[in-house]
Amino acid sequence: MAVSLRNLKRRRVSKPVEAVLVSLLMAAGSTSLAADEKRIAIVYSDESAEQFYDKFAYQQLFAASQYQATMAGIPFDLINAAELTQSEQLKRYSAILMPNLSHIQADWREAIEASLAEATAAGVSLITAGNFLTNDADGTVLAGNPYRATENLLQLSYSQYFGGVAASVTTSSAPHPVIDQYGTNQAVVDYGQLWFNSYQPLTTHAHDLVSVAANGSMVTGGWALDHGDYRVVHFSNEQVMMDNNLLWRALQWATYGSQEAVGLQMTRADSLFYARNDMDQSMFANTLHNTDIPLLDIVTTWQKDYDFVGSFYLNIGNNPAAGEYTDWSISAPLFQAYADLGNGIGSHSYTHPHHTTELTDEELVFEFKDSAQVLRDNLQLPVIGAAVPGNPEDERVRTEMKKHYKYISGRTGDIGSGYRGAFGKLTDKDTSLYFSLNMSPDYTLIQYLNQTPAQALATWKQEFDALTRYGSAPIANWLWHDYAVTNSADLYGTNTLRDVVAYAAEQGTEFITGEGLYQRLEQFANTRLDSEKTADGWRVSVAGNDIGHFALKLTADTQIAAVANWYAYNGNEVFVPRQGGTFEIKTGGQPSAVTRITDLPTRAELIDVTGDGQQLAFTLQGQGDVVVTLASSAPVTVLGASSYQQQGEQLVITLAHAAQHTVTVKPTVVETKACYLKDLYSNKYLEDYNGYYVALSAKKTKRTEWQLERYGSRYVRIRSVNSQRYLSAASRYYPVLSSTPHRYRASWRFYEGSQSTKIRNRGYGRYLRARNYYQIDLTSYSSHSEWVFEGDCAIK
Repeated sequence: MAVSLRNLKRRRVSKPVEAVLVSLLMAAGSTSLAADEKRIAIVYSDESAEQFYDKFAYQQLFAASQYQATMAGIPFDLINAAELTQSEQLKRYSAILMPNLSHIQADWREAIEASLAEATAAGVSLITAGNFLTNDADGTVLAGNPYRATENLLQLSYSQYFGGVAASVTTSSAPHPVIDQYGTNQAVVDYGQLWFNSYQPLTTHAHDLVSVAANGSMVTGGWALDHGDYRVVHFSNEQVMMDNNLLWRALQWATYGSQEAVGLQMTRADSLFYARNDMDQSMFANTLHNTDIPLLDIVTTWQKDYDFVGSFYLNIGNNPAAGEYTDWSISAPLFQAYADLGNGIGSHSYTHPHHTTELTDEELVFEFKDSAQVLRDNLQLPVIGAAVPGNPEDERVRTEMKKHYKYISGRTGDIGSGYRGAFGKLTDKDTSLYFSLNMSPDYTLIQYLNQTPAQALATWKQEFDALTRYGSAPIANWLWHDYAVTNSADLYGTNTLRDVVAYAAEQGTEFITGEGLYQRLEQFANTRLDSEKTADGWRVSVAGNDIGHFALKLTADTQIAAVANWYAYNGNEVFVPRQGGTFEIKTGGQPSAVTRITDLPTRAELIDVTGDGQQLAFTLQGQGDVVVTLASSAPVTVLGASSYQQQGEQLVITLAHAAQHTVTVKPTVVETKACYLKDLYSNKYLEDYNGYYVALSAKKTKRTEWQLERYGSRYVRIRSVNSQRYLSAASRYYPVLSSTPHRYRASWRFYEGSQSTKIRNRGYGRYLRARNYYQIDLTSYSSHSEWVFEGDCAIK
């Protein structure tokens, strides 16, 4: 009997157990083609998309899955459900993510189930949500037991259906890697309405991840099943899986198991912030001085204060009689100045239609193809992206726009009607990327919802925190307008939008353009990551092009002690150079005392690094401050920098201009020559008395020669040439020569006068003075002696 998907959800279907796949699972024994490669397949199903409650919501789900893979740090391939019949292809993956695979071609059923069984036998994990291989392409329930694949591949059985119910999701009471960013028994999200099935495990190797309270019942909303060589994660509903950053940790667990993970991140920062500015006023030439000209000064200040960049999407205008046109003699240099600051320039259409869905095909070509060409011709800039104007677009509009742009910034993916973290391709066949908004637009909060500027700022902070709290290098996508901080400043608040930028900067974000985000996402998917757990850490190989913004990130509680022959890393990140490399990472214990880069400017691309633990050389493209932790506090010399400053073991190198820089750091060669210290008051020389005390010699022939060694930037150590011991402070009154120079030697500060030098012990804060002809002591400032140097004691 034919039953629709909705009807299948509303009643329990009989489930005769069929064991055909079990025998296939036991018989299969092929191994992965690349045992150490970490890569997942993300499956798009045309059949499931057509039967989903909204096709575009399904496509957002697919794109959001790609975004979750980037947070997991695992490169991926996009495949179609038809490719699930190719078992040998599937075996090359660490895991297969099927965001929703409820509907398939009926004649594929046997082949897909057999192929997935072979893949799991080869160690490939499975992640999915909702109904799994239950319906035909037209919605008909598959013959026999529609839950056959759920039982045999996922080891779960259908239990109960909940339709349109209020539901509260909390994490399990027992810890598990998938929920470790939340903790146990923690509230995750409340839904006003939720449609989902609950399932029960058919194995003892199951762990409940989240619980769902609905209709007076408490049921499990997500299961993790560890079968040893492979793992399964299943969520009862796509929203539970996707809305709250649970999926990326599920992907890591499916790939790495219970051991700590090492993921490839698209940024060295804590997050990425893509600020999209729709420049609605750009096509009003006569009022440009009220909006986009003063906006340039504001953006320039933001860049100076917060290292801000974003993308700005222009309208052109096609009605001069109504004042809607662009005067390129003014706008071309103006928007070139925006680009010179590092900002991106894209199209916001030709005339800013408010309803793109009402345009004819010819009008769509004019609005989006022609506008891009006009911008390219007049600005001499690569225009690769567009922001959709007005109300949400539909599939026909997106299909036309994809022909002309590498990425499209489109509508919001609201919870319940879409997926907010949609950064990726909408189908497996797409060549362009789609970016869904995941922060509220300024117009929506202030002019539609009538929030005050203070309320809007609080909303944006809450949204940013929600995006970043449970993510790993997450992406924030924020829409604002040119008029909001210029001619509408009274309505929007003079500093409200600036404070959003400042807040994100304080949280450690990297501001990025739409063009930059497109490039990072494309580079990530095309990167190869091989990782192998070793006795004391990881051996990781990364291969890719133009990935010098990336980092290998270990879990937060893992401390990097050293990276063999590599000198660019901090506590839990290894900075990756442009072409990648192989990294032997040692974890645990205190970091090795080597000279290494520990922080790089945001958006700077690391090209290469060489060193030996003491000396360091690196090349990067960009500008800003490079922080280097030195092997010791000994002074260093830096070549190739605009300026640098050393404070003990920390070195800050400033690169003032956006260019390619090659910088070297090497210890300063200390050249010391013997000198004599003579007290002006007694006219006697400081000498080594008996190896423990120092004295003042009345005879010049017995004077001791001394060397000065720099300690930090303000202090020196004094060492006897004769005994090779350091002048130290034995007590408050008598200095000695220390036989254990590394532990007890003192450092001294010299206060220079016109003809003499006052010598003060750093530890006691007292001055060296002559007590009598034979001994010296340390005393307060009022009784200090003044000394002169005889001989060349300069430290170079």
